[in-house]
Amino acid sequence: MTLSEFFEQAVGLGDDTSSETPSWPIDNEQMIEYLEQYFRSQQRGSAAETTLQSKRSRLGQFLRHYEALHGTSAIVARITDVADQPEEIQRVTAVFDILDDELESNDSKRRYRSDIDDLYSWLVDRGYGAFNPVRYDHEWDVAKRDNPALAPAQVGNLAAVTENIEEQLIVLGLCAWGLRRSELATLHVENVELQTESPYLSFDTRKNGPGTVALIYGQDVLSDRIAQLSERQGWDGYLFPSSDARREYVTGETLNRRLKSIATRADVRVRGELPTSKMGRRFWYSAYADAVEMVIERLQSVAQEQGSSDPMVVFRNYLSEEKRREYLRDAMYDRLAEAFEDAANQ
Repeated sequence: MTLSEFFEQAVGLGDDTSSETPSWPIDNEQMIEYLEQYFRSQQRGSAAETTLQSKRSRLGQFLRHYEALHGTSAIVARITDVADQPEEIQRVTAVFDILDDELESNDSKRRYRSDIDDLYSWLVDRGYGAFNPVRYDHEWDVAKRDNPALAPAQVGNLAAVTENIEEQLIVLGLCAWGLRRSELATLHVENVELQTESPYLSFDTRKNGPGTVALIYGQDVLSDRIAQLSERQGWDGYLFPSSDARREYVTGETLNRRLKSIATRADVRVRGELPTSKMGRRFWYSAYADAVEMVIERLQSVAQEQGSSDPMVVFRNYLSEEKRREYLRDAMYDRLAEAFEDAANQ
């Protein structure tokens, strides 16, 4: 099985968006009822469905570890008497010890702890428990964030060795549009709007809710890919259709492997390792930050003429939203063109 198939079929924590409620990896009906109450309360907020699915996955893994260590998943019964607090703190901390070894990044560890902490806080707030046993003993917050990104020249080298439109689209989607690999894998022709002055991608559901992504660079490749697939008999609109008859589109893990294959041909390494899809997305954020800085620098002289030492005052207060967007798009295009064209020609 692929990883997504395993979570969907064996654990019940996949990306299935059907009306059926995902199952929990425990056999305790009372605890499952607490969990479903908790998620019903979460759904009343503004969290996107994908965010809730990720939270289910993390809480499910916590409960599996808890049950394996302590013989039960009935965590509510363990927090009803404050006299049990010292022992329960130790039990939950023991699960965090496992997560500390199992998870690779502090970001992931913090997300697990935050979700577990939130669940326990909700149980106490609803009167189901007397105390929250989560403690911040692990130093996951003090370590420096270490999120390496692809450099502009590396992005250009990746683009230079692509062998077909599909590979070009992978590099563009991750590095020029800043998509998550799951968003790129599920990209559908209905998400694409090219017949407008400012082309964009639209998504009904992203990690933080609905949104759009500006197509500042590489629209021609996207148009060519759509034209290429339109000639296929029975094409259903996905830009990365799967060769597996059981799936309509490839998985994010598949795109990540293809990016590494491209990086191998280009001899691109980040700190000695083949780059991941996240490093492409981080390049996009870095390029966008540079574009903002370029716009602010260009407004410096305007600010001085107006007697202001802060060009951000001009940017925020004296430019229309349309003009701000135009300046940022132009600056971002320059940054992307520099990476995809100039670096590749070196």
